Amino acid sequence: MEVELEDKSKMFVKFKDYAFFVPMDIVGKSIVLDGIAFNKTTSVAELQHYAKDAKKARQKLTP
Repeated sequence: MEVELEDKSKMFVKFKDYAFFVPMDIVGKSIVLDGIAFNKTTSVAELQHYAKDAKKARQKLTP
């Protein structure tokens, strides 16, 4: 999930083991996050993995 912060910067939030999902109608609403925040650079290989997963997910939804 990508969250826009007060200074208009954005933070990507991952949930451990994908154990929690956020409703799609939360856009524009305030939220409270509790956890550990850190800055991590995502490798090209990991981005490619995410892209492949997203493509597979879209294919499953298509009849």
